[in-house]
Amino acid sequence: MLQGFFYNYGQEMPAAQSNLRLSKIGSCDEGVDVHHMRIITPFIVSNRSMFVSWYHLHSREENGAYIFVASQAGNDNFAREQINKIGSDVQGDYNINYVRVTPIFNGSNEVTGCKIAQVLSVDP
Repeated sequence: MLQGFFYNYGQEMPAAQSNLRLSKIGSCDEGVDVHHMRIITPFIVSNRSMFVSWYHLHSREENGAYIFVASQAGNDNFAREQINKIGSDVQGDYNINYVRVTPIFNGSNEVTGCKIAQVLSVDP
């Protein structure tokens, strides 16, 4: 299912977007990975840098929903520590990327598809 895509987000997204660079820079107190997300822009516009945490949540509901959340909330200290890596990049705002993937079952309880809901607030 799509859950594998989000667990491999660091490899999948740069492969899909040639202008995106991702590197793990640390972990929060909760053990959540923090990544430096860098967007390489055309020469007229400055590159963008954001420091984003990724959360993988598994529903306890019977339907087996999976939730992926990415946000920069609480990562200001990482941005300050990584200031030398940002250089002349503009620090963008990665408020939230919420994705809920809910499997759709047929009458035989087999997964036949999925419903995806996404909320995204980014200001690169």
